[in-house]
Amino acid sequence: MNSNKQLPNEKRQTVPFAKKAIEREEYGVRINGVSVGGESLSLSANDFDLGEGASFDTGATMLHANPTVFSVFINFLKKYCQSGYGRCGGLAIQEFGKTYCFGITAETDIHSFPVFKFHFEGDAIWKWHPTNYFYRKDGLHCLGITPIDGRVLLGGTFMKNHDVLFDRQAKQIHFVEANCTPAYNLSLFTALQNAANAPSEASIVAVSNQDNSSLRSVLNGVFWTFLILTLILTGLVVGYKYQKRRRAQGEKGTEMAEIRDNEKRRLQDDAEVGGMIPDFRFDDAFHSEEKPEILDLDDEDTGRPKARRHTCLLYTSPSPRDS
Repeated sequence: MNSNKQLPNEKRQTVPFAKKAIEREEYGVRINGVSVGGESLSLSANDFDLGEGASFDTGATMLHANPTVFSVFINFLKKYCQSGYGRCGGLAIQEFGKTYCFGITAETDIHSFPVFKFHFEGDAIWKWHPTNYFYRKDGLHCLGITPIDGRVLLGGTFMKNHDVLFDRQAKQIHFVEANCTPAYNLSLFTALQNAANAPSEASIVAVSNQDNSSLRSVLNGVFWTFLILTLILTGLVVGYKYQKRRRAQGEKGTEMAEIRDNEKRRLQDDAEVGGMIPDFRFDDAFHSEEKPEILDLDDEDTGRPKARRHTCLLYTSPSPRDS
């Protein structure tokens, strides 16, 4: 954890993984309740995933709550802002579908909004400040909590300005409040929200020194994907060249076979015309690189051709003596 960013008066707290989260291989914790200024919201442990708690999700932007938890938060905030002068900057909450916002200006005291305390298992307390749970949208400051069916996911607006360590080996989460951003300034806050430029939700994720395993996993996935694609492409190129060479060799072999057959027929025709029986191998004749040259060798006794000499073949015919 980054001790340089931690607030001096805050101590590091530890909360164990919830049993169900261990089975799911998630960073889940059991939440026993939520309070504001000593007043408890009407929420129990069973309201958070049937007592199995909520899961930290570094990929989520908001605190995503089931309908029960979401409605309790909104109703409490409405009542809180209307119950006393100066609370919530004297502003009324505005509803836009499933989004609830305030017309906060530079003169509004952001610290007049409540601080929610989440009571985790093991007496650990997580403080959710208004400087963390607001985000900018259409000129308004909206609550960073949205309704979803089922489970509760603790996203970026929840973890903002906290130093969090997910200890997977010990199955614990260590956290402490930290100064991850400069002191709250509405103009700076607005500029950061506008920079996010999200049509429906602002991306406010400011958790210092958090687990970078997701980034490493993505980079490793990109590397191995590139390597596998390279090997596949190389194999396709080599296979194409091999098949192309095989086809060329097959065509050449067919052409050579035709030439060989023609040569055989020509030699056989020559032998039949000369009344001679060849005693040679046609393959030897075919593979000779010399240009064929025929020489007549006369028999000394009869004067008749005894043999016909080919530079790569020798034709012989029976002489009168042999008969």
